[in-house]
Amino acid sequence: MPPIALLPAAGHSRRMGRPKLALQVGERTLLEHVLGTLRRAGIERTLVVLAPHVAFLESLAREAGAAVLLLPEATPDMRATIEQGLDWIQTNWTPQSADRWLLLPPDHPTLDPNVITNLGQTLDANPHATIAVPVHGDKRGHPALIAWSHVEAMRLFPAGQGLNAYLRRHVDQTIELSWPSADVVTDLDTPAEYALLLAPGAGKLVYNVDEPRAGFAEKWEAGILAHNLFGKLGVADEAVAAPAKSGKKLVRYGIVPETVEKLAADAVAALTNPTIRIHGVSVFFRNPVPSSADFAAVAAKFTIHKTLGRGHYTIELPNPVTQQVADAFNRVFGRIP
Repeated sequence: MPPIALLPAAGHSRRMGRPKLALQVGERTLLEHVLGTLRRAGIERTLVVLAPHVAFLESLAREAGAAVLLLPEATPDMRATIEQGLDWIQTNWTPQSADRWLLLPPDHPTLDPNVITNLGQTLDANPHATIAVPVHGDKRGHPALIAWSHVEAMRLFPAGQGLNAYLRRHVDQTIELSWPSADVVTDLDTPAEYALLLAPGAGKLVYNVDEPRAGFAEKWEAGILAHNLFGKLGVADEAVAAPAKSGKKLVRYGIVPETVEKLAADAVAALTNPTIRIHGVSVFFRNPVPSSADFAAVAAKFTIHKTLGRGHYTIELPNPVTQQVADAFNRVFGRIP
């Protein structure tokens, strides 16, 4: 059975200055790229752990096929985020001690899915090992593939020490996979690193795009992708300029009527997100699903803002969100008659 993937995504991105998993790279966000890599590696179950300040990423993660644990409050460090994710996995997916899980901080945008495949093959070929990590040069990287049997010992590991320290304590059970590419040790922390990733002609993520649209690779290589370090990145999109002509609709994932509390919480998260700064909720301009609405029908009731990257919009909501507002929102998306 493929391993379970755990993505601790509750950080504050302080060095980047804004939520880095929402950064646009090509036609998708950084989070979508990483989740796409996991799918191509054959991972069937992925959990993304989010904190309230990045709650707006929940719909992106779910749309990409991941389960989401939205924490009620921010965690003090990554270890705490990981442990809450492990608890959720234990409760909901009940892995056995011989099962494996993949720990992947989601800020590794150029990760090759072959790394994940090779880690599994490496453990299969070395029965004494229960941990596998990729290495480039003399530096360990990500992701780490770990037997579930380690989880209980991780929980008991002394407070104040990260899980890297735990892995170093178990060198006798760890096997290192030498990897030729620096992608396994390359993460994304600063605006300068983001700018380097977007450098025209770099083409780093062409292979990481699910079902690439015609001409995308050529546009990337030619440097036609317009980008701004503190703005948006995207390919010119006729549907964005004239949404009514595209045949697509605004999609809000889910089918049950949304409560005042849920809409209000999402709106506050968007307002405090420095990439959006609008009191509203995220929708996507895509092929229709059960909870979809014509662009014009939504625009007749609410103000719509183009935000984040290609296909992402924010519907501005009044503050405070009232039951009347919630009813109007649910009605336009067909969730109530």
